[in-house]
Amino acid sequence: MNKKLPAWIVLTVICLVAALALAFTYNGTKDRIAQQEEAKTVAVRQALLPAAASYLEIEEELADEILYEMIQDLTLELDLINGREFIFTPKMHQCEIYIAARMLMMLNFPAQSITGVEEAVAAIEAQSGIQYAQQQKQAITEALSKGMLILTGGPGTGKTTTLNGSLNILGQNGERVYLAVPTARAALRM
Repeated sequence: MNKKLPAWIVLTVICLVAALALAFTYNGTKDRIAQQEEAKTVAVRQALLPAAASYLEIEEELADEILYEMIQDLTLELDLINGREFIFTPKMHQCEIYIAARMLMMLNFPAQSITGVEEAVAAIEAQSGIQYAQQQKQAITEALSKGMLILTGGPGTGKTTTLNGSLNILGQNGERVYLAVPTARAALRM
């Protein structure tokens, strides 16, 4: 005779087995995880503590104690990213994770590439009298062929000129562009 067990019994058994497996895994790895967390904390402290102690004009040992307490009470979060240790406020950590996830999504679903970028850059140079540096040309090409580019640099390095070149080419191709900038001064330059 072929009897079916009630669904709630099957679900209960599955939950119990999963709980046991999770408990077993936790017990087998908790010490190793604790050691890794401590190693991360030591590496970050070596870089951060001297600077923090000097800035706050306190002893490094006191800064170490305060940092440890802040990590323990989750006022600060310690994270290992690509082999490097970083300390964040919880909100900043959440923001960084969100931004990284959105960027990854954008890379997985890129905008349609603009063709003829090199010729368009040459036309802008001839028309406006601008001579883009090789890195600027590369940045414009990457932005318009890959759909996304993170452009960084100090003051006077050509970020705005590079951005304006990209915007010019997008406009010539009938694309609508929306910009978000952190300051009114930046908005006036775009």
